[in-house]
Amino acid sequence: MPVLMIISRNLFPCAQRDASAEEPEPDDLYNVGSVVMILRMIKMNDGQVKLLVQGLSRAQVEEFDNNGPILLARIRVTQRRLAMIQSDENQESSVFINGQLKIDYTAGCTYLNGTELHLTPIEYKLLCLLSRNVGKVLTHTYITQQIWGSSLENDIASLRVFMATLRKKLEVSQNDIQYIQTHIGIGYRMLKIE
Repeated sequence: MPVLMIISRNLFPCAQRDASAEEPEPDDLYNVGSVVMILRMIKMNDGQVKLLVQGLSRAQVEEFDNNGPILLARIRVTQRRLAMIQSDENQESSVFINGQLKIDYTAGCTYLNGTELHLTPIEYKLLCLLSRNVGKVLTHTYITQQIWGSSLENDIASLRVFMATLRKKLEVSQNDIQYIQTHIGIGYRMLKIE
């Protein structure tokens, strides 16, 4: 039975050496694994929870803390991957341009064909999240966790409403460029426009 250790919004799954141990001690666990991000969480009828995760980086446990009600660990992420992540964050531009869409992250303004768009705070957050992940399909669960901090059925219904209003502002007529693509049952993706 794997043990999951929380690292902010990410997890460090740590496998047990002996699956029969119901209350594993630090010596019962392997000290290497991967830091992962939860993409989708499904609660099964029998009470189990299944996760769909994406690997972010290899990591190694440096020290376990077994003093509280849960087992915590201090881990060391592979330096090469960590350095790459940090350099990508530092190089992120404060202005995003995709076709006729321009987002100025610093000023908090969005322009389409040179005209400022008036977006609600949630619409702006959605647009920024999609633009920072242009070309990638983001799941409903991931988007709602990033925007609202949770992923309830009501959040997904609200997400659909906000995406529809955002699309109306980005795609005024049928001849306009489609910036946001729906992946039915999965999520949304911002298309890269040349």
